[in-house]
Amino acid sequence: MTDLRIRVVPAIADIPAAHWDACANPQSELQVCAYNPFISHAFLAGSTGMTMLIYGTRRPGDTAWYPRSQKINWRGLGVIGRIESLDYDDGEPPE
Repeated sequence: MTDLRIRVVPAIADIPAAHWDACANPQSELQVCAYNPFISHAFLAGSTGMTMLIYGTRRPGDTAWYPRSQKINWRGLGVIGRIESLDYDDGEPPE
């Protein structure tokens, strides 16, 4: 059985470019997808690193997640909120 190891790094720039590109754009004889320059290490990390990464679509009423700042944007409502890690009892009155 193979051990699974997960390591969180603060920025894509902390991952060697060759390792990132081997996973993001693997090159093989059975090339299923075309090379995507927008997920390459050079595009995402560059020389100074990416300053903002957003997951979402461009539809007017979608939701966007900003992982670095832990914010979520409900564009259709015009509301932006920050996600915080809370304990189970946070906000509940003491008994």
